[in-house]
Amino acid sequence: MSRFVEGAPHSLLTSDRPLISTHGWKDPRAALLFPLSPTKLFVATNGREQTARLLQRNSPNALVRYVNDQIARCAVDFVIGTNDSQLPFVERRLRNFGEEPIPGPIGKGQPNCPS
Repeated sequence: MSRFVEGAPHSLLTSDRPLISTHGWKDPRAALLFPLSPTKLFVATNGREQTARLLQRNSPNALVRYVNDQIARCAVDFVIGTNDSQLPFVERRLRNFGEEPIPGPIGKGQPNCPS
């Protein structure tokens, strides 16, 4: 999916919770987004038409910004980038010390998950 993030001014971030899930699994609008590298994004949906709509209606810049926003907001302990150019962006979205993490599909913050 690298062609969908080509031309974006920033690279993709990753974190200790890099999986982004939209809607419910059975919802026809459901999508999974997973940054594989600074320039490659894995996208899975319930169908080709849904994937095409998701990617065509978003510019590369908007898609990278959405992914990076979600990655930083859902991180529990760390966010990783290629350099520190996105540090202010990440710092505005990271949770504060002692603040509970946003619940995610897996990991810390979920019931019965060791911290």
